[in-house]
Parts: sequence; structure tokens; C-alpha cells
Amino acid sequence: MKKCIKFAPLKCVYTLLHFSTPFKNYIRIRFLRILSTFGFVRTTVHTCKECDKNYKSYQSLCNHRTKKHKVQNNSIEQHNNSIQQHNNSIEPKITAIKSEHFNCRFCDKSYKHQQSRSRHEIICKTKNNNSQIIETQNNNSQIIETQNNNSQIIETQNIQNNTNNGTINNTTIILNNFNEEKIEYLKNELMKNTLIRLTKHDDNSLKHAVPKIAQFIHFNPFHKENNNLEINSMKSKIAKKYVNGKWIFVKKEDILKEVHTKIVDILQKWIDSHRLELTRAMMNSLKDYKLINPEYLKKIILEEINLLGYLYYKNHMEEEEMNDKMEA
Repeated sequence: MKKCIKFAPLKCVYTLLHFSTPFKNYIRIRFLRILSTFGFVRTTVHTCKECDKNYKSYQSLCNHRTKKHKVQNNSIEQHNNSIQQHNNSIEPKITAIKSEHFNCRFCDKSYKHQQSRSRHEIICKTKNNNSQIIETQNNNSQIIETQNNNSQIIETQNIQNNTNNGTINNTTIILNNFNEEKIEYLKNELMKNTLIRLTKHDDNSLKHAVPKIAQFIHFNPFHKENNNLEINSMKSKIAKKYVNGKWIFVKKEDILKEVHTKIVDILQKWIDSHRLELTRAMMNSLKDYKLINPEYLKKIILEEINLLGYLYYKNHMEEEEMNDKMEA
């Protein structure tokens, strides 16, 4: 009797299935190879050459070889180097994305997310102010011209020099009491221009807003009936105001604050009577201005009024005093 030869069960390389005969395993392997050539079968099994263990990924096979068999192939090192180079190339891009900030197109604020910037730009104050300033750019040239004309108005009823037969008759000027000035000559363009400057919130604009109106009222050479405030020194803490026919010495800081408060009240009354002609930003500019820091008010605004008063005294009042002495 011939003995039957028994074969050990064979394992397929691709599917890891066991077959009882070599012929069946051979047919199975040939069939899967044909399929793999056309891309129907994807071989994702990585087998260790030392112990025939299978792994799903090449990295797992590399870890197995280095730990169990202590093998360091050049291919493994090259693969690890390529992975490290790839990570190094990605890291700058990731850090750039993380460090990227989205800046507002209208102001200096920055945000981490684009959606946050979009929400801010809808209510950005600088954007609203710029849009309103653009609307008034067409009228800015006219406003500047009228402002210059306003500074050059000459009221002949206040100062009249009539030359008759070689003699000069100077009419006397009656000064108004402090806080009782006549300001009907202040034009609407001057008020609008002041409110536009208040919307800009910078030092140069604020210096030419309220102090400019103070100059038109108290330090105007063409309306000397309102020259009831005298500042003859920049460093002195004392000024003079005209009340009931007398010049009274007062504390300069207090009188400058009083002038500032009076001009703000004048602007508020003008806004209340001209609401239909103003934009929302121009109406809200005075509300924001009233919340100004007292230290900033003292150093910038009041100091500018002090300077304008001193310059007016040096340029006009000293000349008149010299003329009076010459005539006497």
C-alpha cells in the first residue's frame, strides 16, 4: 500500500488564507497576481523577512525590525529622513497659519479669525467716519473758503476811522461783559467744520476745533467788542476778564475751563437747532468729546486756547497800548 503524502496547510501571501494543497495555493496566487497587475487588488501587507510577521503599515514593520531584530537599514533611515523633511516643510506653513492675523481695513485692530474681523468692520467707527468725511469732501473747499472769509470780515460799525479835513475821529468800542458776547457772526460752515474735526479724534484736529471757536469769539481783531479776555503771559497763572466796566484778575486755569465749557454749550445748542442738516457721526462727535480725559483737556485743548490768547495779545493789544501812549 502506498502511503498518502500529507502536505502542511499553506498560507496565501496576499489574503493570508490557508490552503490544503500546493496546487490550490498556486492557482490562488496566480489569479491574485493577474488581478493586482490591473489594479483590482491592493497589497497592503508588509512582511518581516526574519520572522514572517505581517504588518499593515511600513512604519510598523520598521519599528518591529529595529526593536526585535536590531536592524538599521539604509532604506529605513532614508524613509525616516524623508518623513522628517516632510514634517519640517509643513511646520513653517502651520506656524504661519497660526500666527496669521487679520487686520481691519479701516483701523489698526487685528483679529485671530477672519469672521471676527468681518463682524468688527460692520460697526467700525473709523469706517463710518471716513464714509461721512468722503461725503463732505466736495464741500470742504467751500467750507475752507468761507472760514477764511469769516476771519477777514470787517465790521465798520465797530471801528470807523473817518478822515474829515485831515482830522481822524476814532469811535469808542464798548466791550461786552464776559459770558455776554454777541456771536451772531459765527457762520454755520464754521460749526460744521468744527464737528467734522471732532470726529477725527487726533491732536491736530482737536486743536483746531473748540480752540478755533474761542479765537473767533475772544481773540478776533474784527470783533473787538468781544475782546473781554486778556492773556499777557504763557507761564503766568493769572489772566484778566472784563466785567461791568472793570478788568478783574482771575485764575487762568479756571477761566480757560469756563471758556471751553461755554463753547461746548454753544455747539450743543447749534446741533439741537440743525439736526436735519447733520450726519449721525457729527451729532455723536460732541458726545464723545465730552468724555475726554481731563488731563488731555488740560495739556492739549486748554493750552491751545492759552497760546491763541497770548499770540493775540502780543500781535494786537500791545500795539494798541503803544498807540494810546503815543497819543497821550
